[in-house]
This record gives sequence, C-alpha cells and structure tokens, in this order.
Amino acid sequence: ETITFKVSQGARMVRVENVVNYTKADMDDYVNRVGLNWRISREEYHESIPAGSVISQLTNAGTMVEEGSVISVVMSKGPAKKPEKTLIIPVNIEYKPTENTEEGIEQKIRIEIQDKNHTFSEPVKEFSIVEDTTYNIQLVIEEGKDASYRIIRDSEIIFEDKVNYDDVN
Repeated sequence: ETITFKVSQGARMVRVENVVNYTKADMDDYVNRVGLNWRISREEYHESIPAGSVISQLTNAGTMVEEGSVISVVMSKGPAKKPEKTLIIPVNIEYKPTENTEEGIEQKIRIEIQDKNHTFSEPVKEFSIVEDTTYNIQLVIEEGKDASYRIIRDSEIIFEDKVNYDDVN
C-alpha cells in the first residue's frame, strides 16, 4: 500500500518594505503587490511629511511576516496649524467738516474688515460722529494670511491698512 504525504512548506513569508513617505495610494499598491494588508493606527501632525503620507510604520522594515498580515502605519495630518492671532488696533477717527458743511453736522463712519470672520462686503460697524472718536478694530488672522481694514467717512476712505499673520506677536 502506498501512502502519499504532502509536506507543508509553511505560510508564505513576506519581507516588509520601508513604507515611510508612502501615500495611501502607494500603500494600496504595495500591499496588493506583495499580499499584505495595511491599516492606519493613528494620525499625527508632522512638519515635513505631507498630509496623507506615512510618518512611520509599527511593523519595522525588513521584518518577515506571513502573507495576509496587516502592517500598521502612522499617517501624517500635515503640519499643525498655528493658532489664529487676534489683534486689537485702537484708531482715532477724526471729525473733519468739509468746506460745504458746518461744524456739528454728523459724519457717517463705516468700518470694514477682511479677516477670518469678516469680508469687506459687509461693514462691521456703522455709526455717526460729531467729534474725534476712538474705535478699537479687532482682527482675527489665520496662519499664512493677511487681515485688512478700512475706515470710511461719509463715502471717502480715510484710512486703510493690512496686517500679516507673521507681523503679529
């Protein structure tokens, strides 16, 4: 009588590559090619690795794993956003009657701001003055952006300025 044996060679083993800087698409291509699976164990901010790319791998490069195994990676969320900055600028709005108007006639003031919370299309504040008036302009500036403001007396822009995020302490 003949007995035939099949001897298992064991599970097929795969050497894990260095996948740091791989994008999600690169990861999909890689695991499909070599017969592995992957998952994101967590996401972290990283200053130099762009969002959606691998920062590090929990299964070290060079490690032999069984085909079908899951390799875990830490994925980048990109650089951490810096906090927005708030700047308060006290401005003196001068009451300035024109040649054709007499002292004491109200002048219409309009404050317009372009920042994180406002656009120039809608005035932030409108009021009338009959004397010099101080007003605090509040700008909220996001990282890498500018904020601007302008003061309009009647229909004339009497002051405007722009502030860059990096110029605010």
